[in-house]
Amino acid sequence: MAASLHLDHILDTDIKPSSRQMILVLCFLIMLFDGYDLNFLGYIGPALVSHLGATKPQFGTAISAGLAGFMAGAFIFGGLGDRVGRRPMTILGVALFGLLTAGCAFVSSIDQLAALRFVAGIGLGGAIPNAIALNAEFAQRKTRAGVIGVMFVGYTLGGALPGWVAGGLVGSFGWRVVPLIGGVGAVVLACVLFLKMSESLRFLAARPDRRDELLAGLHALAVQRFDRDVQIVTSEKPAKGLPVYLLFTGGRAITTILLWIAFVAGLTANLFVISWTPTMLASAGIAASHAALIGAMYQTGAAVGSVIVTRLIDKKGAVAVLCWMAAAIPCVAAIGQAGFAELALIVAVFIAGFFASAGQVGLNAVAGVFYPTFIRSTGVGWANGIGRFGSIAGPMIGGILISSGYSVSVLFGFAAIPLMLVVTALGVLLLTTRRSAPQPG
Repeated sequence: MAASLHLDHILDTDIKPSSRQMILVLCFLIMLFDGYDLNFLGYIGPALVSHLGATKPQFGTAISAGLAGFMAGAFIFGGLGDRVGRRPMTILGVALFGLLTAGCAFVSSIDQLAALRFVAGIGLGGAIPNAIALNAEFAQRKTRAGVIGVMFVGYTLGGALPGWVAGGLVGSFGWRVVPLIGGVGAVVLACVLFLKMSESLRFLAARPDRRDELLAGLHALAVQRFDRDVQIVTSEKPAKGLPVYLLFTGGRAITTILLWIAFVAGLTANLFVISWTPTMLASAGIAASHAALIGAMYQTGAAVGSVIVTRLIDKKGAVAVLCWMAAAIPCVAAIGQAGFAELALIVAVFIAGFFASAGQVGLNAVAGVFYPTFIRSTGVGWANGIGRFGSIAGPMIGGILISSGYSVSVLFGFAAIPLMLVVTALGVLLLTTRRSAPQPG
């Protein structure tokens, strides 16, 4: 009689540490270049606007095209990842945004730029949910949310990296060096992923027709050797139906809707703060260069906080994110009460990012561990795609409120309001599911 082994046991005890580390490093790099390529336009805007002879509103349209593409990619690639596999969709997404980002170095019109950013955005939005799903499915159950937090440190650093590149190289090589480095780097990474990235074993185990791939993956990644007739048991089976439809079956409808509300509200608050903090501080009399540095502390705090909050999710479940976002409400509002002493503002902005922006990473981790394997990419992808409405709304709302003449202290109070909705949605989620943590697949 053939031996029978449960996949959960294999993943928790038999995968080589070096194999887990390789997957985590590759996913970290995916997020690094995703963050770089999503945010680089903001660092070369003036030079690019001058080169193209475009107006600022036209340039804003090109940025919005990238966000629209991101939404489309998150929706499309998430579903494809659950049908075809995480590995090919991740590689395709990275290659796509790399090539199209590099192409931005050669645009001659604002329409070309908008078109390239839209298609690049599809790759950007498609790579994230599949990388999250793949990384989570290789992690040990006790660290699954934590590895997602480490991934998002890469995203945060990637968002800042084009600023460092622009500051160090644009003076010598011109603005084109910024998209070229991000694009070519991502293409090289796609080649490395093709050679080194493994398919999710959970994904393969749920598909009997891909048994040979599963065994090959086990032989490459696990410590022990497996006979060809070994029976790999998994508690998950693919369900019939469109993946997005399955987000609303099996008792998941309320949780899916509440997660979407939390994603939209959280990104509204975070993009409000990220987009407008330097401008608000500069308008209050702080030197523009100092205001930019203070604003950067928000994402710096996020990089630290995301590792901590996701480890807490592994221990306490979604209630950790609820508490984290509840703490973010007074912290974001407190930025406006810090006065204009720069040291006080640096501390206040850092702490606000530590809770609010890291809490958004926590929401990604909750989505990444809540949904079962057969719809994990779809669940994460749609949460991120729907959440982009908050990315659009946050800067718009901030601009309207700033134009209305409110004081800085009042503006940051407004910025904290969407976080109350996040806390409410998570609270209802926990009450309706009657559990303190989502049950991972």
